[in-house]
Amino acid sequence: MAKLHLYGRVSTDDQATSVSVQVRRLQEYAATEGTEVAGLYVDEDVSGAKPLKHRPAGKQLWDAVAPGDVVVFMKVDRAFRSLSDAVNTLEIWQQLGVSVRILDCGVDLSTPAGQLFFSQLVGFAQFERALISQRLKDAVAQCKREKRPFANLRPYGWQRVGTGKAKRFEPLEEERQLAKRVVTMRDAGMEWSQISTDLIREGVIKPGKAAAKRQGNYRGVWYLDGEVRRLYRAAVAGFPIAPRDAVAGDSSGSGSSS
Repeated sequence: MAKLHLYGRVSTDDQATSVSVQVRRLQEYAATEGTEVAGLYVDEDVSGAKPLKHRPAGKQLWDAVAPGDVVVFMKVDRAFRSLSDAVNTLEIWQQLGVSVRILDCGVDLSTPAGQLFFSQLVGFAQFERALISQRLKDAVAQCKREKRPFANLRPYGWQRVGTGKAKRFEPLEEERQLAKRVVTMRDAGMEWSQISTDLIREGVIKPGKAAAKRQGNYRGVWYLDGEVRRLYRAAVAGFPIAPRDAVAGDSSGSGSSS
């Protein structure tokens, strides 16, 4: 006998697609159908960019469905934001004899017309996500031009000043001088681990970590091997306001990586 599998997903605090709203709609549908509910699966704080079967509850759904079962979503973008994920998922489920219902558009994907309509919906969902991504890139680019913070990690050689919309980056000369010293040490043939060890022995700590060190909390206080490398890269690249891993790699050609 066919069973219903109800799935919901939330990644924001949007009331229109909150957990309670989705669960209520899904349960109301199940009640009208009079079909046994095999499971209710909800992914909270999970991005739609992640394929359905790679989400915690989504994976449980994938493992639970059986031939003849019906999977129910409230909205198409609660299930898929990627056209490839939707196509691959539906193809496999169709081969297994699993049907899909989407409540907000009354689509039955077991019919050719439903499959065509659904592919168009998913295409629009993917387009919407691309627009969101582009807006985010534009916002980050504007922050870079204005030398304002745009991420949790501060770029090496810079410090945050101000609050709210007045936040901005200003050069952090102490760290810049340290980075230039690291370049000199590296170009002299020193290993990354040796540079890091020497700095630790000298008591060189990261900006803003003096209080933590006094309290005996050494987590994130020192410049370790990887951070010494990134200091080097930031100095070579001229201390760009960019994500730490986005600056140019080690182009010194001297010494060996460790």
